[in-house]
Amino acid sequence: NVGQARAWLILNDPPILNQPSNEHKLTVNPGIQNIFFQWTPRHTASPNAAFNVRYLFELFEILPKGRNPNDIALSTSPIYSNVLFGNSLVYGPGEPQLFRGTDYAWRVRAIDDGDKDLFKNDGYSEVYSFTYGDACLPPDGVTADAVSHKLLRFQWNQGIEQDSYEVELKKADADESAWRSFPTDGAKREVTFVEAETTYSYRLVGGCGNAKSAPTAEQTITTPELEEFACGNDEVPFVPLSTDPADFLGYG
Repeated sequence: NVGQARAWLILNDPPILNQPSNEHKLTVNPGIQNIFFQWTPRHTASPNAAFNVRYLFELFEILPKGRNPNDIALSTSPIYSNVLFGNSLVYGPGEPQLFRGTDYAWRVRAIDDGDKDLFKNDGYSEVYSFTYGDACLPPDGVTADAVSHKLLRFQWNQGIEQDSYEVELKKADADESAWRSFPTDGAKREVTFVEAETTYSYRLVGGCGNAKSAPTAEQTITTPELEEFACGNDEVPFVPLSTDPADFLGYG
């Protein structure tokens, strides 16, 4: 009993990754995380799988830095994965937060929902890597001045990537849990929560969007002795801390 039939036989190529390009350093938006991933399918000539293929997107963190991205993809779990039918993905603020200066790897797998077609490398693309911007660096040029027994003034150089800062302060003999943070978005911060004739440890942390730098080296500063003033005593002149009018009067 002789018969004949036609069949489409092909081993499809996996997707080609386009954006971000391999080993590329991304420019980080300091406000909102927004990364566009895009790839090109190579199975569209097949009548079996042209319209019923979905994609598995996987993103990995490369640790330690410098490790082969292919080893990472084969031996670790992704920090994020998603299955979709389009050939692009927008990685936004709703996805796991990426860290500045960190290397990441990504790949895409094509999967035929109808199991009619096969793909080379089980549908997996190459593994691409990218660096998520530059690391948030600690501020430099930090100086401290004991203006009086109850006022410390800190100044530093404002970095290009930095948009916020935190002065961290504690008594020098206190433990690590005693650090107090005094935030600001400028390059100067005055702190009045201090006591006379006391040595304080201080350090500075820079902020780059939602990322923070490592703290600067810990340093110390000592406040002067308590200034006493008696009305009518010309031997103790009164020197105001500031002669600039204040727009707002408030504690701290």
